[in-house]
Amino acid sequence: MTDKADIRSNARMQLSFMMAYGFAGLFSYYHINQEINKKFDASNQEINKKFDASNQEINKKVDASNQELKASFDEKLKLNVDLLTVQLSEIKAILRERQG
Repeated sequence: MTDKADIRSNARMQLSFMMAYGFAGLFSYYHINQEINKKFDASNQEINKKFDASNQEINKKVDASNQELKASFDEKLKLNVDLLTVQLSEIKAILRERQG
């Protein structure tokens, strides 16, 4: 009878140790995983800062280019309006000659 009790006691003790090691392993894994996540987060923040800086530079260049294009377009539009105004004046003069 004592043999069975000893076997059960040993089995319980081994199971307790296995559970303790399992919990220690899980805790260790959790701790290591947290450290890895912190490093990844820090790395991602650095990468995001670099991308943001790069995007800001690109946006500045695009904005400057757009301003140049708008200025050029406005200038051409003004020239076209001036040309149309001159042509309209010429047409009015021709119509006055025909009527008069």
